[in-house]
Amino acid sequence: MPIPRFHTEDTTRHPPAAAATDDQVLLAWTTYNGTLQVSSSDNGERFTSPKPLGFESDWEPALATDGSRFFLAWRDRNGQLALASSTNGKNFSNPVVLNATTKAAPALAYGNDTLLVAWADNDKKLHLWPAADAASLQFVEEQRTDLDETSSASPNLHYADETWYLTWAGGGSRVNILTYDSDFQGAPVKDTLDFTGAPLTHHRPAVAVLDVWLLAWTDLDGRVRLMASRSRQPGYVNELTLGIHSAAGVNLIPFRGQVLLTWVGDNQQPGGHVLLLP
Repeated sequence: MPIPRFHTEDTTRHPPAAAATDDQVLLAWTTYNGTLQVSSSDNGERFTSPKPLGFESDWEPALATDGSRFFLAWRDRNGQLALASSTNGKNFSNPVVLNATTKAAPALAYGNDTLLVAWADNDKKLHLWPAADAASLQFVEEQRTDLDETSSASPNLHYADETWYLTWAGGGSRVNILTYDSDFQGAPVKDTLDFTGAPLTHHRPAVAVLDVWLLAWTDLDGRVRLMASRSRQPGYVNELTLGIHSAAGVNLIPFRGQVLLTWVGDNQQPGGHVLLLP
């Protein structure tokens, strides 16, 4: 398929994080030197010059928004999970460091008046932790959930249609999707994608829900691929290989009825990339 316009930031080893309101897309990434930067766009194609935040990390960050405030999460230099927030996508609060260590990049999403963070600890065990108060980035230890699931890579989070989607690469490089209802009252439902032609990946996959149900991932040969299903279930019927390669995982977010895909290039096309899919 033809590749629409994309923006490249040539100073990162990891895929940029993205979050979008109705009128703004915010990117965040970690430079080669380990500093976090942000850039914004009003159309998902042209982005402002990078702005350093003064935070440091050795993995990519995660972004989420409630529509008026942006939330940023990352692994700090000590391996701890840190968060900050901003009302304009430029000036972020002082970091709040949680009593949690993360093996790789965390995941972050906002939905049903809840800010939710997910991560894999040093033993690869997955965890979920909703903020008791998102505005003040207050987290209560008793609300943290330790899952009986493991991942050697970063997980991904998405909220849509009153449903939370936790996506990760599990055993056998299979993509796993755990869904919760909006208030976490019902038992979660787990899908391990093991049908013929199911995706295999060593990196972070991503889900986005629009009028179709989308899954993006980096396959074992480093190609970025996309599956779609109109049933919003993991029995996908349409698959696209996008003609792009990634050295790591991907992120996928809705924006104005389209989807914004971010990834990090390979040796032939280094840096972070953003693609607005029609």
